[in-house]
Amino acid sequence: MDNKKKLSGQELIDAIIKFNNDPEVQKLASFYSNQSVPEIFGVSRREVSHSAFLSWLFTTNANHGLGEKPLMQLLELYLKCCRDQNKVSTDGVQLEQIQSAILTRNISILSTDVQTEEAVAIDKAKGRADIVIACNVHIPDNLVKKISIIIENKIYSEEHKEQTQTYFNYHKNKKRNDEEVCLYIYLTPPANKDAKCPAFVHLTYQDVLDSILEPLLVQSNLSDRTKFIITEYINNLSIPSDYIDEKNITKKARTIMAINTKERELLQSFWDKHLDLFITALTSIATDENASDEVKDAANKIVKEVNTLVEKKKNYKYSINNQGEYRCGRVVVELIREYIENNTNATIYSINKNFKLRKKNQQVTDINSANSANISTKRYFTEFPLQLSNGEMIAVSNQWSNDEKFENFLEVAKELIPNCSVKRVK
Repeated sequence: MDNKKKLSGQELIDAIIKFNNDPEVQKLASFYSNQSVPEIFGVSRREVSHSAFLSWLFTTNANHGLGEKPLMQLLELYLKCCRDQNKVSTDGVQLEQIQSAILTRNISILSTDVQTEEAVAIDKAKGRADIVIACNVHIPDNLVKKISIIIENKIYSEEHKEQTQTYFNYHKNKKRNDEEVCLYIYLTPPANKDAKCPAFVHLTYQDVLDSILEPLLVQSNLSDRTKFIITEYINNLSIPSDYIDEKNITKKARTIMAINTKERELLQSFWDKHLDLFITALTSIATDENASDEVKDAANKIVKEVNTLVEKKKNYKYSINNQGEYRCGRVVVELIREYIENNTNATIYSINKNFKLRKKNQQVTDINSANSANISTKRYFTEFPLQLSNGEMIAVSNQWSNDEKFENFLEVAKELIPNCSVKRVK
């Protein structure tokens, strides 16, 4: 069907009936009509509320019963984002020393002291650091005994008055010896800008959801109470919400801070099934004689953007060296297979780095992690495992579509595999 045309007559009636009776539509309607607990309490978009939840989560002896696991996941996420953003550590050698300990889990967190709204003052600059986590640690044969994590949390507001630089200067001055390592995190919704201070590593709430919160929900020892709290918090991130500014004025932002995996899949299916109905509604608005020119222009613009998106996401098939017909995900698998065969020293890290696979949902991983991720939702091509020269089995993410990221992957592959040709099958 040409998506630029409106449905008419019986087609429109059939599409509406299909929409009304779609179980996925009903699931989404139910989800978005329900308020999360934080929203009921009117704190869904308050920075202090999110800081309070995260402080509870990262306190090792808190009543969530998860111990040091959330904090270890935060440290791993920090290291990953630090590398992805090409950050040069302000702690130099010390960070290199603890990196291996964190990645191999050869570190014990003896205790944590988590503070919110920590008063900071250095020279004439003042402020309040949103979250400061002081961890006493033990790393065998290592000088480092303390890791301090300074988190600046932003929901709607932008950084002002060089906040991050002030916090960095304060903690740098406060640090007494090489036994302490300071890590700086700038936490925001996905669309926000980076921190002004280059020492801060930018993490998003989507990163926290994907790498910390969702993995915690599959823990076998998770209590019902903790599961409920984390689930409600995840729902709070996903449901569009207004917010109250510093002057106690409600702003109609309707923002989404992060989207969980199950919801993302429902929304994609919802979009694919009912795209023709959406186009029809928009086209009707664009041609409505009673609508203002501004509204008509906006509707026309959306229709054009949607059709451009549809063109990009068409499920094309490709040949590799004029052989086979593969969809884009399988193309990624076969190109990485070719790369491994030509590079005997290839590792998971080098593959992700060299192919510039920076997003977690598009990286390769070990087969055990892939199988774990596939329990709730199939995210990897575990049916097409690849073997490295050291015998390690890995799997490639299946979260690929015909978009700019896939095109970028093909451009990188051309450089890494010079004699390999990928062509779209007509």
